[in-house]
Amino acid sequence: KKVVDTYRANLVYLFIAREKRGEDYIQKVNKFQYDAFWIRDGAFMVRALDVWGFPFEAERSALYFLKHQRPDGLFLSQEGQLDAWGQTLWTFGQHFRLTGDLIFARKVYPAVRKAMEWLIRTREQTKQETGLGRGLLPATHPHDNENAYGHIIGNDFWAYQGVIEAVNMARALGYEEDARRWEEEAIDYRESIFENLKEASRRIN
Repeated sequence: KKVVDTYRANLVYLFIAREKRGEDYIQKVNKFQYDAFWIRDGAFMVRALDVWGFPFEAERSALYFLKHQRPDGLFLSQEGQLDAWGQTLWTFGQHFRLTGDLIFARKVYPAVRKAMEWLIRTREQTKQETGLGRGLLPATHPHDNENAYGHIIGNDFWAYQGVIEAVNMARALGYEEDARRWEEEAIDYRESIFENLKEASRRIN
């Protein structure tokens, strides 16, 4: 009973935090000090709605993420918090994997393609850097608990997973050229992540 009551209470909490504004369904964090939308929290909450059997509600909340894509393709809800890029593609991809909803996939695919172009351009720029950070997302200050400026590896872990989801969606929709190109990007990105981790480990040992 305690487990079931906890599940139900958390489900109610998710819906209390959700706000309808016009045609948008915004998955906010809560109604108190975090009465706002973060892609980070929204990603986990949309995933929770999906796995708890509310795919329709999850989709409507996920579509709000599209409102936070910049003209250059970057997904961002708070300045400096670059984990949002990967979390958005992960949210779209996980919803699609769970539901197999091709209509949803076609709806978000133009934004996914635009986001991937941003990542490819951005990584080409950071590959020109020397030292740590080559081939990763740009250094940033998220103004959060990390409280440091630099290449935050969690951003890249999320982004790498976002690329994997983009590849899966492209293949399912029949965009083989995109899938092949992005798969190559994923391989190159993974190598960059491990190279940087090895170098960082070498410096501190």
